[in-house]
Amino acid sequence: MDDRILTKKYKKNNIIMIVIVLIILSLTGCKSMVRSVAAVDNVRDTTTSSKHKNVKADESKNGITMSLSYGYSNTTKYGRYMNVKFNILSKHTYQKGAVSIILPNSDQDNLRYSKTIQMKANKELVVNMQVPITNNLDTMYVKIEDAKGKTLIDRKETLKLNAYNDAEYVGVLSDDSSGLSYLSNTDSKIFYLTEENIPEESLGLDTLDVILVDNFDTSKLDEKQVEAIKEWVKRGGTLVVGTGEYADKTLSFFENGFLNITTKELKSVKTNYNMDSNDSTIVSIKDKKNTENLQIINKNEDNRITKKVLTMSILNSKAILEDKGTKLMYSNEIGNGTVDIFTTNLRLESDEWDTIGNNIWKEIESTLSDSKVQQLAIERQGFTNEYHLFDAVTNPFVKKAPNIVWYVLILLIYVFFVGPILYLILKKMEKRELTWIIVPSLSILTTLIVFLCGSSTRIEKPYVGYVSVLEVGKNQVATEKNYFSITAPDNKSYNFNMNNRYNVAALSSSIYNYGYFDSVSTKNVTSYKSSVVQSPDETSIQVRNYEAFTPTYYKQESVRTFKGTIDSDLNYKDYHLYGTIQNNLGSNIKNAVVFHNNNVINVGNINNKEQIDISQKQATKLQSIKEVFTNENLIQKITHPKDGKKATYQESVEENALKYAIQTYLFGKSNTSYLIGFVDTNSVSEIFKDLKLQSTGVQLVVIPIEVNSINNDYETVYNIESYMSVVEGDYSTVYRTMGGKELTSYYNFDNDKKILSVDYPEELNHTFTRKTWDGFTGDIYFYNVITKRYDLIFNSRTARSAKQLENYLDKNNNLLVKYVVDTDVVSDNCTLPYLTIVREAN
Repeated sequence: MDDRILTKKYKKNNIIMIVIVLIILSLTGCKSMVRSVAAVDNVRDTTTSSKHKNVKADESKNGITMSLSYGYSNTTKYGRYMNVKFNILSKHTYQKGAVSIILPNSDQDNLRYSKTIQMKANKELVVNMQVPITNNLDTMYVKIEDAKGKTLIDRKETLKLNAYNDAEYVGVLSDDSSGLSYLSNTDSKIFYLTEENIPEESLGLDTLDVILVDNFDTSKLDEKQVEAIKEWVKRGGTLVVGTGEYADKTLSFFENGFLNITTKELKSVKTNYNMDSNDSTIVSIKDKKNTENLQIINKNEDNRITKKVLTMSILNSKAILEDKGTKLMYSNEIGNGTVDIFTTNLRLESDEWDTIGNNIWKEIESTLSDSKVQQLAIERQGFTNEYHLFDAVTNPFVKKAPNIVWYVLILLIYVFFVGPILYLILKKMEKRELTWIIVPSLSILTTLIVFLCGSSTRIEKPYVGYVSVLEVGKNQVATEKNYFSITAPDNKSYNFNMNNRYNVAALSSSIYNYGYFDSVSTKNVTSYKSSVVQSPDETSIQVRNYEAFTPTYYKQESVRTFKGTIDSDLNYKDYHLYGTIQNNLGSNIKNAVVFHNNNVINVGNINNKEQIDISQKQATKLQSIKEVFTNENLIQKITHPKDGKKATYQESVEENALKYAIQTYLFGKSNTSYLIGFVDTNSVSEIFKDLKLQSTGVQLVVIPIEVNSINNDYETVYNIESYMSVVEGDYSTVYRTMGGKELTSYYNFDNDKKILSVDYPEELNHTFTRKTWDGFTGDIYFYNVITKRYDLIFNSRTARSAKQLENYLDKNNNLLVKYVVDTDVVSDNCTLPYLTIVREAN
């Protein structure tokens, strides 16, 4: 054969073999295992459907009658868990079946929740399920199946969802609620409860923000219902209990030690529920030029009524409402929630609703927990940036990254050997016809070597990425929230089983699109790829037909006892934090920060039992939560302080987790200080051990710490937004931004503490240290209660203290403030400035 022809064929054959090896290499251990999740806001320009159907009456099919209700009065809040109650009656006995709820999503796969049931002939079965409403469609599809998965009865429901509002949802539990109708005159939404519609799971109460009990025999509630309410409180809810002459009925709830209450005598007292401290109102009055102005009007009416007051003492409680020495209301912090006990019943006559009734509701609102206030603010804002959470849990498990150098070296050796070396050897031996045997053999051998080299880095089993957050409250009670993803290396179907005590729910990536949801049109609501199945024995996560390395997202939360403390001796003076903190958690803390009045203080690592002085630690003042995302160096300096070096996998996870935690658990909590940091994952949540999958992630702890702000009998309040109510204009409490040129706000300060000054400090406002768009630019006016006009007090460019306040504070320490933006500098979304007050300390 001609040498040129043979050489040509030989080269062609080598090229083919090289291509084959490259293809094989791409399919082995050096294959990239990382799939990134794009951090893109998926906001749809849609509005809520106005056609909300009432829940249908009983439907029958195949001998089964089914009716259902959801939420409360068939209403629920977007972003909350919703209780769905089924009433099922079958003419036949089914030893095994399932009730399923499928929640469709317009831009993702549908989510299915299922609960196994047993139906007995002609015996009604009641089933309650709790599902999170985090998808962007206002529809659910429900069905009952037999043991083989055959659908026996099904139907589609259009949900009545409320979103983009911060109205409190109040559940009223009373045998006679007519005297409580004043609650309907507030901005809250009222739902009347009975012992029949109180669920046995705390998540079934998640729609509610407040539960008010008055003139109701709480012994009617069974043990599971009582425990559900208690856990709901610990997770952030507010329980309000009226007593007085009905104390024997309402306080039976606490017989097993939830609160330690000692009751004494019942006496008649005349009271107006301390309305003298809260009898100012805002009215709109037109001046001579017919221009409307907001003014403070003090009401001087004597609205005292006679009430039966029960004298009592409550361990570890504080009286927050008194009238002439008579204690009317106690408040108790339990876990992350509160319990309010009134010493009277809460019933009022209709002519008392607008006066005393409004004052009672204001007192209840003032005790809402920090976590609840922030949740309502986020719901009012309309969305959250949770893509940082998804980025944190999406990172794959990689025990040891493939070393590409070895693969390149193997490839070069192969190419060099099957190229010139083999050609020269065979030519010299005059056996070039062996090329057709040797080259394929070498290709197979090289492929085998590459395969063996990649065996230690190849992912062959599903794995978990997680972020676990412990939000510690009072009485060593913590809410544990676990966010995680499960990723499989192939598109097989998987079942992941765990103990049935875990209330697992799918975590939808459209959760940050609050308030934007559609009605289902062409979406197939009956199909699904991911489901959570509850049975008496176990909880199962089922995943089917997902593309390889496509993560599915879940969450699980519970309340548990938390052992360990952070002991602090801290003082805040002259806009700086001084003092020490000591770690007594029982484990080391990594990359810790102290969050105080929107200051982020980089503390660093704290070993167990170690005490550190934070006086010299670096502090960054945040004007707005936006800076957590726009100031990239802020969090990076905390989680990976090595300048110039690329972040490791663990550091990237910590960065995203910390960004999410600061926004979700910290920002907007006025005058409350926290330590947040990463703890050893040796104490990882039991759910990840129960899954029996390789798991990697981080565990965050969020703990409130005490900070003293009283110096020389004077108290400085460095953030007065907890006293603020917006009267006119648009304001985002999450981002601290004004939506227009003017914002008028009403500050209702404590009337028993004399205000000495209102300050506009340079140390807290970015206008003095940053670009003007990063802070407030404009003028600040106070309403003059004498002249009935607004006076210019502060200009954003000049820091000063206003001490002559007698013309601006009314007799109850109320202040009306107008912020006017300089639109020549800032067009819209101007950040609200920080004002502080100095007052006498009790």
